[in-house]
Formats: sequence, structure tokens, C-alpha cells
Amino acid sequence: MRLICPLNVALVIFASTGPAPAQIGGQAPPQLFSVTTSGPAAVAGRADLRFEGIAFPVGSDTLLTSASAIGNPAQFRPLVQFAQGSVPDRSIALAERAGGAQSFTATAVPSSGPAPAVALLRNEQQPALNPLRLSACGTGSAQLRLLAGTDIAVAPVLSGGVVTHFRLMQQVTWDAARALGAPALDGEGRVVGLLTDATADGQQVAITPIAAITQLLPRDTPIACDPRVNTRDLANLLETTDELLERVRIVEERLEAQSVQIEDTGRAVNVVISGLADVADVLPTLAAARANQQDIGPILETLSEKLKPAQPLVRTVTSISTILQRPTWTTKAKIADRSLTLTFTYRMQLPGRAFSPTLRLCTRVVAPYQGNRESDQYFRTPNFYAAAVRTDPGRLVRCKEVIVNVPDRDSPSEWGEYRAELYLSDFEYDFRQYTEGRNWIDPDYEWNRIIFIALVKPGADAQGQGGGADLQGGTVVQRALIRLPDIGDSVATALPVECRAFDSDQEVIDFLAERRPPVSPSDLSNTGFDDVSGLELDPANASDECVLSSAP
Repeated sequence: MRLICPLNVALVIFASTGPAPAQIGGQAPPQLFSVTTSGPAAVAGRADLRFEGIAFPVGSDTLLTSASAIGNPAQFRPLVQFAQGSVPDRSIALAERAGGAQSFTATAVPSSGPAPAVALLRNEQQPALNPLRLSACGTGSAQLRLLAGTDIAVAPVLSGGVVTHFRLMQQVTWDAARALGAPALDGEGRVVGLLTDATADGQQVAITPIAAITQLLPRDTPIACDPRVNTRDLANLLETTDELLERVRIVEERLEAQSVQIEDTGRAVNVVISGLADVADVLPTLAAARANQQDIGPILETLSEKLKPAQPLVRTVTSISTILQRPTWTTKAKIADRSLTLTFTYRMQLPGRAFSPTLRLCTRVVAPYQGNRESDQYFRTPNFYAAAVRTDPGRLVRCKEVIVNVPDRDSPSEWGEYRAELYLSDFEYDFRQYTEGRNWIDPDYEWNRIIFIALVKPGADAQGQGGGADLQGGTVVQRALIRLPDIGDSVATALPVECRAFDSDQEVIDFLAERRPPVSPSDLSNTGFDDVSGLELDPANASDECVLSSAP
């Protein structure tokens, strides 16, 4: 028999008569019921059976008692006989003690597996009960309290370090057989077990701990130190695990791609080294041209002519020049005089032609709430981003040409810059379109005043980063989320704004999805804005340079 942990506990026994018990741990006396079970015996000719005990509520319509207080079902004559079991013909009556007025009948809840030492009783018709607080925690020393007013100590008896039963610390005369099912309370008034057996003289008792029967109790029964698995927590854990596994998969794919690129680069270096002897006289000229920022195109053509017999090396030289002339972008955002200035700067390791003579900047507002999943207004759909790079006032999308700034458009350069200026007043109409008539959207809500921007290179031959061509033949080369401040008055000093840059549309989707926006106004009525995860693009906001999507 498993019993309470090897620490002293209080067993509160409520007899059928006597004064009401005193409060325990500042709590009101527990609501207890006497249990009387009767019915015809299974053996013909024997007298009717009668069992007595105590029960206490663990739910609004559920009580807990000792199995001995209601008798073994096999002892009663069957009311209904099945092929593999029967329903016993027994009546279970309960009457509230300590001056209570409730009196009703109940039904024993069937249990599967081996017969437990405890039993659940249920009746959904009587007024709601006041459940006792349950605990599966360890307990300290306490007292055994009888209704007659006698307080006695109960201590565990150990054998080999295991609690086998409990003993009364002083001699007390009481009817232990009629007290089966009584709750054992700790110093805070919580039920830590119940009386399930006793010796004939009542000096040795068995207490079944709550910790041993938690699986028998209703799932919604609150228990301190509950050892049961919370299915909702488990579901959340599985969902989080799936997300982590997906991220690990993505990281593995990126590492694998980088590993392949490293191997390809190593092979390319080996090919270059093997062909250096053929182009040794041209290399100093190439180095000098790069140092003086001169056009290296003719020199590369000379290299190609010399290396025509070695076509792999020609392809390698071309590949290396392409890699070294691949731009690395930086996005900056700042605000002054109610206008937002966006600057997109690129740099290359090898001087080359300007990235593009023309680029356009498209903007669209991210709705502060998300509606129909199939709509272009919903940030999870690819159509949202496809629509975000086409001028379409009907969908709250605006595009404009940006200012190009390069040292010399006709000469090779290692850098270039594109700049655009947006006016906050242009977006006020867009924000009103989403919030007008929706007074449940708080002006200070963190999902308010967020815009998505896309820097687009027009033309079918555009080479983008992390995105495909839009429906007008252009390619997104930079994308970011920006929070527009609500500045009522003009500010002369330039201030940075919250901004986060992303390498792909999917990164934007993942970032926003992790913040769990409300799906509809009905969700807000149940959860409220305070229950929705915040949306911070750049919590520090110390620089006008947009943080990268990989930043915490």
C-alpha cells in the first residue's frame, strides 16, 4: 500500500456527532458528508448490507471517499447483470455534517483497472458543492482532529525508509470504521490524503495520499504540486518543438549550402592556382587597375583570351568576378519635419558598374488585425508581398522612383546609394482606412502604424536577394518593416525610427507570425490586446540603421 510521504500529517476525522471543528490554517471548516450505503447482499438469505463513512467534495458535483465506505460492488445483489460485469443494487445516501442542510443520494463512478482504495461519488442534481483544496505536495507535522474536540498527533511508521502506515501518538477511543474516507489535512487546510483503513483498536491507520490517486480525479480538479501531465502544456511544447525542428532544418540547409559553396570555392581556387603561370604577366596590370579604380573589363577579357584553352579557369574567373561584384546592402531610416528618409546603400568587394540606373520604392500598410486568410491584406499570404511591389491605391500600395547616387555612373565603383523620402501625412489616410469604425483598435496598440517597404529593381533581368520577380517584371532587392511614429508636431532634429530588414518574404512572415496578431475582432473580445504578444522591430532604436532579421 502506498501512503503519504515520511513526514507528519494531520488526519481530520469528523464523527457523526460533536461540535464543529475549528478553522485550520485560517480556512473555513471543510464541507463534509456522512456516507450511508445499503442494499441486498449478493448471497441469498443473508441480511441486507450497510456501510458507513465520510465523504468530502473535490468538485461542484463530485465527492471522494474510501472504497470501504460504500462496500465492494460484488458484495451486493446485481441490479443489472452483463456478460462481463454488473451494476450493484445499492443506495448511497449523503448528509452534510457540521450543521449543513444538504442531503442527497449519489452514484459511485466506475473505475477501470485494479480496485482502488478510494471511490468517487457523483450527483449532478444537488446544489453545487464547495470543493476542498487538494495537495500532492509533501507535508509537515500536524494534528489529528476529532469532532469531539480531541486533538491527537499522527506520525508515519517507516520500514526500510518506506512509509507503511500511520500511528496515533496517544491513546484515543473512537469508531475508526465509521470514519473511513475522512480527509487528512495539512497545516494550510489542504487535503493531502484520506483515511482508507484502520486497525480494530483504531491506533494504527492507513492514509492514501492524494498524490497516489490524482489520475482518478476529474481532469479539471485543481491540485497543488499536480503530478499529472497538462495536455495543453504538452500541446504547446509539441508545437514549440515542431517550430524548433523546422528552424534546425532551415539552418542545416543553409549550412549544407555554405559547405557546398566552400567546396566549390576551394576547387575554383585550385583551378586558378594551376593557371596562374599562364597569366602571370597580366595580374600586376589587374591589381593596378583595381587600385586606381579603373575599368577592369578589358583586362578580364585579356585573361579570358589567354585562358581559352583552359575553359574551366575562364568560367572560374567569371564566377569570382561575379561574386566579388555582388552588392551587400545596408538600409537606414530616420524621420524629421514629418517626413521619413530611407537610404539604401550597397558595397562591392570588386569595382563594377552601378547596380541599377533606376529603382522604385513601394510601401503598404500592415493591417493592425488580420482577417480573411485568403485575402491579399493578410500578411501570411504570398499575394500580400506580390501586391506590395505594384502601385495600387485601391489596395493601399504606393510606389515611387528613388534618387540614385553613385560616384560616376560611367566608371566602375565599389558602392552606390539610393534614397527616398516619404511623408507621414500620406499614410494617415491608410491608417484611418483600417481603424475607422473599429474603436476596439487602441491607438497605442503595438501592431498599429506598421508599414512594409520593398526596394524593387525593374526589368526581367533584375537580380534580387531572397525574392522572385513581381508581376511587372521587377525583383525585390531589399525589404523591411518600419513603425511610423505618431508625431503631432514637426521635429527638426532627425531621429531614428524602428526598422527591421529581411532577406526574404518568408522571413517577414515568420517574424510576424511569432508575434501572434489577433485574427479578428471576435478574438479581441475574448483575449484583449494585453493578451497578444508585442511587436518590437528594434527595441533599442539607437541608430538609424535597420537591424537585421537575425537580430534578437
